[in-house]
Amino acid sequence: MVRVLISLGRVDDARAYVEECVRIGSELGTIESVAAGLQAEAHLALADGDAQAVEKAAEEASRRYAEVGNPIGLAAASLILAKGRLLSGDTAVARELLDQACEQLSETPHFVLQAEIDALRLKT
Repeated sequence: MVRVLISLGRVDDARAYVEECVRIGSELGTIESVAAGLQAEAHLALADGDAQAVEKAAEEASRRYAEVGNPIGLAAASLILAKGRLLSGDTAVARELLDQACEQLSETPHFVLQAEIDALRLKT
């Protein structure tokens, strides 16, 4: 949802949505709910052009997804990390992160996420 709001130019709504995701994730207290809030924060940071904030939130989301063995969450976090690296001009690391995301999806396919990874690979 945060990505949809951002793409529609509704950044203030996206910011409010992210705050709500983080609040709900904290209240629920599950590892994956917190990771989802962090991932939403990373998308908002990407829209803000803040590569450091992207990396901080996405790496923490990735750590949490790894705790529970969620390969789709890991791949999504790797994808947003790659976008953050591209934002800071680090194409080589972005490619490595995209390769990592593909590996994470090797046993648990997610066709939409894979398509997004493939599209970004074409740009790098």
